[in-house]
Amino acid sequence: MHDANTLMGTVFSGLSALGPTAISSVGWQQTAVQYFLDLRAVTWLIILSWLETQRYAPTAALADAVARAAENARIAAQCQRDRPGKRHRSVAYTDPPTVPLAAAPVFGIAAQILAADYDATFAIFNPLISRARNTEPTMTHLQKPHHASAPLRLTLNHHRHDLWKKSRERLLRKHPGLVPMPPSRPVT
Repeated sequence: MHDANTLMGTVFSGLSALGPTAISSVGWQQTAVQYFLDLRAVTWLIILSWLETQRYAPTAALADAVARAAENARIAAQCQRDRPGKRHRSVAYTDPPTVPLAAAPVFGIAAQILAADYDATFAIFNPLISRARNTEPTMTHLQKPHHASAPLRLTLNHHRHDLWKKSRERLLRKHPGLVPMPPSRPVT
């Protein structure tokens, strides 16, 4: 795992006027705005799949802080489901952790897994998506266009590698402006 200062420097350099014009997100060049949407979407995925993503935490203390945030989100979501009457909008999983001790590692992990090249994304995201679907079966909030880039939505929607590869080809045809980022070092 990269150290926290390097990861946060990478994240916040996208906000700077002197920052990069394209940031890698699931192996594609994205604008800073799209990257930050993806960053937030992946924080949801991290919380939903914490048992699978905890190995990315830089320390045991930070992993414990995120585990508490994930458990609180699970309890809040269950309370929303248990409320009588019409279905109420739940933000239990859609809002990133507000406790800095949990938020920092979650955003750091999100930046780390978004930095993977396209060919590595299926291997990284597939177990996270499977775990997240066990927690929140629909995950519809992660699949809406205003919540994530087209490449990230494609990654979140496909569990079989062959379908994912075919969808990549359709994505390139549908969005000819998308440019793959060159391969980077693998996420550990």
